[in-house]
Amino acid sequence: RGISLQAPRREELSPPRQYVRCPVWGAPITPPAETVIADVNRIRDEERARLKAEVASTYCGGDLHFWARRFSEANGDDPLRVMFLVSRHTTYLKYCIRDLASAFERRGIRTLTLTETADHTTTSTIRVLREIQAFRPDMFFVIDHFRREHATFMPPNVPYVGWIQDQLLNLYCREAGQSLGPFDFFIARDIDSLARGFGYPASQGLTWTAAADDRQYSSKRMPARELAPHRCDVSFVSHQSKTPCAFLAEQIAAFSADRQTSQYMECLYALLLRDFAQDPRTGCSRPARLLLEEASQETGLSVEDDGNADRLVRFFLHQLAEFIFRQGTLEWVADYCDRTGRILHIYGSGWDRHPRFARYARGAAANGTQLRSICQASRVNLQICGGGGIHQRLLDGLLAGGFFLVRYSPFDVMHDAIRGVLAAIEKY
Repeated sequence: RGISLQAPRREELSPPRQYVRCPVWGAPITPPAETVIADVNRIRDEERARLKAEVASTYCGGDLHFWARRFSEANGDDPLRVMFLVSRHTTYLKYCIRDLASAFERRGIRTLTLTETADHTTTSTIRVLREIQAFRPDMFFVIDHFRREHATFMPPNVPYVGWIQDQLLNLYCREAGQSLGPFDFFIARDIDSLARGFGYPASQGLTWTAAADDRQYSSKRMPARELAPHRCDVSFVSHQSKTPCAFLAEQIAAFSADRQTSQYMECLYALLLRDFAQDPRTGCSRPARLLLEEASQETGLSVEDDGNADRLVRFFLHQLAEFIFRQGTLEWVADYCDRTGRILHIYGSGWDRHPRFARYARGAAANGTQLRSICQASRVNLQICGGGGIHQRLLDGLLAGGFFLVRYSPFDVMHDAIRGVLAAIEKY
């Protein structure tokens, strides 16, 4: 009763939706809740349209020549302005944006990072538009998302940089690559495969894998009281606590796999386990093409001509290999520590429920001070990545003064062979 239409001021709160209608006793409520919600939505729609028109007017005439001048003429009196968008619910990306914004600020560039104001709210379109109009960014910088996903508020003619850090369906598709216009740029590990496979404009890509902040992770020795809870012989930090078997079951369900596809995925799982057992040095690095061929021979099935083949490799096979590689290696370490009386700490979510590693679980490691103290307090920090050792965890830990033992990966030692191939191409 007496509901006020001042509610639209908190646009980050979603209006309630009706799912069940109950009988009403007594005098009717005036105005009805449905009317109030409809009015709130109408007011928000009008405000959204007004702000969108204002933003469009602000950037009217911002062609490529305008931005070339703006970026070349920016100075201390009128610095460049960069707006970052990131979710507070990410486990790593929000810290990456934090460190990146710090680096921009140190270069004299003003930054603004938009994220949810609380765990129970969203970042509303109205709020983003208001911030754009007030801040007037010269560039948007977002991890794992492109402009097409923000069409409700993103101006079409402001430089936009998307940093691809994860293999996600919204990024590894032709719709994403072909959506990039002259104002869109991307950062990725492998520009060539994105250009060939998904139509990304190679000339607008930059190869860049990780960044670290030497102020956030200083090697200056921390106080003994902060190091004491984390002192151990060996530590490992990762959220990849799901067992390979559980990941297999999850992905079979996610792929809506029929019995034949399930059989094919189970065969790939068995092949990866066998590869790891037979040749631990190279782990799970056999090319996907060879694994698919062997799975087809063993099952009599094939996905080579199926449109889902690339999805199967990127979002199932590669990730499954990483789970097997990491946890297989970690099992060696756990066995060694048990046998010799060494102390092993494993940090990250879910390890307390792992059938083999629960006894070593120490909860999640908070980014910043706690992670820095773990690196300094551990005699050996483990870095286990099947795709190569260069990763945010390694860079942050080295800056923090930690000693790292890096799991061998062929991807870390293939450079000499590649140089030889490139030299032959150049010569012949």
